Amino acid sequence: MALEAALACVLAHAPAPEVELVELARAHGRVLAGDVVADADVPGRALCAMDGYAVRSAGLAGDGARLGIVGEARAGHPSPVTVQPHEALAVSTGAVLPDGADAVVPVERTQRDGGAIVVSGAVHGGDHVRRPGDHVRCGDHLLGRGTRLGPVELGVGALIGRGRLPCARRPRVGVVTTGDELVVGTLSPATDRAPNTTVHTLPALIEAQGAIVGTIATAPDDLDVITATLRRALVDADVLVVSGGFSDGPYDLSRPALAAVGVEELFWKVAMRPGQRTWFGVTSPAVGPRVPVFGLPSNQVSAIVAYHLLVAPLLSAMLARPVAADVVPAVMTRDVPKRPGLAHVVRCQARPTERGWEVTPTSAPDSHALTSMLDTNALAVLDAAHGPVAAGDVVSAMLLGAASPVG
Repeated sequence: MALEAALACVLAHAPAPEVELVELARAHGRVLAGDVVADADVPGRALCAMDGYAVRSAGLAGDGARLGIVGEARAGHPSPVTVQPHEALAVSTGAVLPDGADAVVPVERTQRDGGAIVVSGAVHGGDHVRRPGDHVRCGDHLLGRGTRLGPVELGVGALIGRGRLPCARRPRVGVVTTGDELVVGTLSPATDRAPNTTVHTLPALIEAQGAIVGTIATAPDDLDVITATLRRALVDADVLVVSGGFSDGPYDLSRPALAAVGVEELFWKVAMRPGQRTWFGVTSPAVGPRVPVFGLPSNQVSAIVAYHLLVAPLLSAMLARPVAADVVPAVMTRDVPKRPGLAHVVRCQARPTERGWEVTPTSAPDSHALTSMLDTNALAVLDAAHGPVAAGDVVSAMLLGAASPVG
């Protein structure tokens, strides 16, 4: 299946985001499932913007006005006094502007004279006053659906009095790896077994995206064991990712095991390189709620590439985030050989310049070493019809990790 068609198939089976109200104290990093609109002005009353004295500006157009002090107001402690002409009320920054006053004279522009002050300079209505709605007006659209909540967004929620915000429920993603050769833990380089790196890379990718890692399990190349492992993993999964067992050999048993637990195959093999042996299906309605299931190649580079191009967009849709938010045009800095027929996903180092993004390949196209991903922070996706790329050509690049714009 063409990469574009595979992605369309995946997104067509993405469960709709589920909304839950999350307390501000627990909402950092969560994603909004709806817009946040102010339902009142902030501040709701006029506030003093300086330490000084609240006064009536009428008649205070010149130096030397003498005003009697009639009280005090502090932030959080408003005064019941109504300021009259030729009176002043001592105020601190953030205090509610008292009735009768329309300006604040900073303390630096006054001299104390017993129970009065002498004002220097002219005073105008509105001086050093924060009017209602100066920060936020009722009806202002402040935060949009799909926004990931950071420190500023949480502060804005508190500013408008929202104790809870509508967030997309975090999907729970199970991870199953298969293979007799896999060992969880450290190994001597001389062994004929292989360290199970997938149990570290995939959960980290899932958590970085804002989803929850559910069951993590490993099964040997045994059909009955893989089937039982998948059945257990599906119990609490919103999405399941299976690594290994999707080639054509006699010990590639993930496809028949998935069929045995009621997962319907929608496609197997995608016209892209790396990641060609990627599989996708959904559980049958007879099994219960529809659960998307991905089969990723056992090769780690292929699995990571397939995750970013197919799994991540589905999780973004479930989290109410834009699916292609981190895809940008970028200038390729080197020639890249390519024949039409397959989409090529080129591992690159991306950097911003005055002219926009530039991407430089970080490894040979055929490199399957996980270490080839160390300097990669972008994937340049060359579609199937594309031929060779020359230095200076503009390509479509998916920004990863630290290279991605804050969203």
